[in-house]
Order: sequence, then C-alpha cells, then structure tokens
Amino acid sequence: MAMMGIMTVNAQQKVESDAQAAINNIMTRTSIRAYTNEPVSNADIETMLRAGMAAPTAVNRQPWHFVAVTDKAKLAELAGSRGGMVKQAGVTIVVCGNLNKALQGPAQAFWIQDCSAATENILLAANALGLGAVWTGCYPIDNRVAEVSKVLKLPENMVPFCVIAVGHPAEQPTPKDKWKPENVSFNEFGGKATFDQNEVQVSAAETLSAEQLKANMEEVQAYLKDCGSFAVATADGTQPRVRIFGVSEIIDGKLYIMTGKVKDVYKQIAKNGKFEICALKKSGFEWMRLSGTLVNDETLSVKEEFLNRNEGLKSMYKADDDNMAVLQITNATARFCSFAAKERKVGF
Repeated sequence: MAMMGIMTVNAQQKVESDAQAAINNIMTRTSIRAYTNEPVSNADIETMLRAGMAAPTAVNRQPWHFVAVTDKAKLAELAGSRGGMVKQAGVTIVVCGNLNKALQGPAQAFWIQDCSAATENILLAANALGLGAVWTGCYPIDNRVAEVSKVLKLPENMVPFCVIAVGHPAEQPTPKDKWKPENVSFNEFGGKATFDQNEVQVSAAETLSAEQLKANMEEVQAYLKDCGSFAVATADGTQPRVRIFGVSEIIDGKLYIMTGKVKDVYKQIAKNGKFEICALKKSGFEWMRLSGTLVNDETLSVKEEFLNRNEGLKSMYKADDDNMAVLQITNATARFCSFAAKERKVGF
C-alpha cells in the first residue's frame, strides 16, 4: 500500500510538472527576429511540421500544405519585404491553404482558422525546442501572396497564408505580459467574473510579469550558489548522461551555465538542448530540480563577464576562443522539494 501511495504521488507530480511545462512554453513564447548561423536540424524541422499538422481543423479537412525552405538563395529570394529575418533564418516554414481540400461554400474560409492554429502550433514547438521564430503575414495582402507564390512556384489552389522564420536565437527578448482582465467577459458582454478577479490578477502576475520572472530566476540562482555544485543531465541519443557543474551566473537578466565546446556535454546539448539539473542542499533533506532548454550564446561581452566573475576559469578559457560556451537556461521550470514540505514550482 505504501508503494502504491508513492506511485500515485509520483504520477500526480508528473501530471503537474507536464502541465506547468506546457503553460510555461505558451507564456514564454515571443517573436525572435535574429538568428545565429547554426543550422536547424532536420529532426527539429520534422518535429515542428508534425506539431503544425496536429492542429485542430474544421471537419478534419486538414486544408494545409507546408513548404520548408532551407536553401540560402531561396531564403534570400523569399525575404522580399520581410527583411533580414527570413534571409537569416535557418529554415522558413510557409503555411499554405490548399483550397482543393477546404470546405466549399461559405465554410471555405475556415481554412484560414485551420492554418492559424497550425501556425501557432509550429511557433510553440519551436519555442519548446529552444529555437526562435516569428510569424510574418502574407494572406490576405495581394502583393505578398503573389510574391511568395512566384518564389515557391505554388499552383493556383495553394494560398500562402504566412511565412514563419525559424532559427537558433541570437536575441532573447523578454516575453510581453498581455494579460488584461478588461478584455474578458463572463456569460455575456460586460459580465463580471463569478470568482475573485483580484486573485486571478495576482496569479497572472505571478506567472507572467517581468518582475516575477526575474525574482524566480534570482531564487533559482541563489539556490544553485548555496548548493555549491549541481548535477546536469543531458541526452546522448537514448542514453542519459550526468555530470557535475559548479558555476552559474545571471548576466543581463539571463541565467547561464558554462562548459567547453570540446566536451561531450556540449555536443549532446547542441543536438538536444533539453536538460535537467538537480541541486542538493548540504543538509541532504532539500533539493531543487530544474528543467528547460539550454541555448548557446556567442555574445562576447557575456563570456567576458562570466570569466570576470569566475577568475579561476581564465586559466582554461578565453572569451574569444573557439571553445568557451555559455549556455542560457530558457523555458525553465524549477521544482523545490524536501522530505518535509509540499513541492513548490516556479518558472522563468
């Protein structure tokens, strides 16, 4: 019976953890318009396309077609009036409406809603993979539709709905807090909530506000510093790998850890940025589990500041060498645990 109780608690914790990770992914998604030169892997491209095709669709008509563009010359041609972000992208995914598959009559325009849902799924998948993406509009602006159709040689039944630029982010803008209770009615227009609106606003602020995200990050950093060292788990194909790290820093409002590019851990992260950290307090009765995505940051000033705060690393690394890698922790969920208290979660 005791084992059954443990399994039930663990299952509940997994459900809560998965739910929090999904909510954090939605809340931290933001438009990224600058990318590094690192290519987007074929596996990540397929994952995003699968996510797009998992979107809801009226009467399951699936009236969409996706054109993934990785050829640099084609990207430059496709950029047009969209500027450098499309040209610079590792891949663009052009979401098209296939009118041959769309419903007929007045319901035909449902293809627009279907493609919108697919586009948002792709953006969320990109964020979950540690990639940056931005939705650039095409339909219903006639000259944009004609421009993209010409570049991609689309048949008449294919309408380019939008162009999604995707790449490894070279910027990390703070997600906007878009929660506005005045934009919500209950039961009828202007209807008041049947629950405490003040409570909702506080909860939303705790989840979304820049101040709270900053406080959550600082709490995690303080915990890591207090522990002194922490275990970092990554994936080596299907085999998990764990090693000890001892340094983390908040620089320009972002939390980083550091390693060398020659190390296996970096090579694993480059293929799959998903990670988990476990940090144990010296008492042995409290610990923190931190999960998210690690994103390499090549900003020279960040590397220099990291070394300035950790003089001992200067004998092994230089900010301008080809080895030092500072890894930003993104889409993070931290779970504070102990044998004596209920698990508490924060995100940033």
